[in-house]
Amino acid sequence: MDHQQAPDDGVVPAPPHVHWISPPKLPRFSGELCDGPVEDFIREAERVLAAYQLQDGMAAEYVLRHLDGLARREVLALPATNRGTADAVLAALQDAFGDTRAAMTLLSAFHSRQQRSAERLLEYIHSLQELAAKINARQAGTISDQALRDRFVEGLANPALKRELRRMIRDDATVTLLALRAEATEWLRYEPPEDILVQRQQPTELTNVKHLEEQVSALTSTLQAMQTTILTLSEQVQKQNSASIYPTGQIKSRPPFKGKCYNC
Repeated sequence: MDHQQAPDDGVVPAPPHVHWISPPKLPRFSGELCDGPVEDFIREAERVLAAYQLQDGMAAEYVLRHLDGLARREVLALPATNRGTADAVLAALQDAFGDTRAAMTLLSAFHSRQQRSAERLLEYIHSLQELAAKINARQAGTISDQALRDRFVEGLANPALKRELRRMIRDDATVTLLALRAEATEWLRYEPPEDILVQRQQPTELTNVKHLEEQVSALTSTLQAMQTTILTLSEQVQKQNSASIYPTGQIKSRPPFKGKCYNC
């Protein structure tokens, strides 16, 4: 291919036009509970900063631009030298709004985490992952991928799904959490709806109630029969006692008095 020669008229060609792509906006963070954990904001900010390679001053200004309320005032209260970089700003946010629980407390919460009633599968998985990230941030390598996978399976609320995922782990010890998550999602997709499960349980419950009513009715009849028998036996005992005191045919009238009365 022939290369075009630069013109010899002494005119310098204009540099190519460069399009500046501004980084995307972050979810705003104010330090309130409705904003979610500060760790989520920090992870998202670090991801954007790494992708767009912003310089220190621009990076710090980018993070500050997405802060509101108490979080913004907390950063602005720092000396200018302590908020000149994004790392310093994010560290200040972590210190002010981060989870202050000790690593052992977080570890206990992780190993006792169970899927709550009406909690969706994705919510349960994300909660475990957030706990694992907090623990590993304090003590790197404490929660391995395998430990996270096993805790996910053991904390499931559905016994049938738990047995199925345990079987997958027994068949392949290297199966990942991602694969188990996909299997669990597919499995739950074909699970009968809750209203159908309730309808299936109703006949059994009605049968149990009917059986209990029959048992109570039989027991009541038995008690009534026993009361009747007791009354009959009591009457017989009273008659026998009366007969032994006054034998039939042996009761005689008192003989007339034949002596003299000295009273009159």
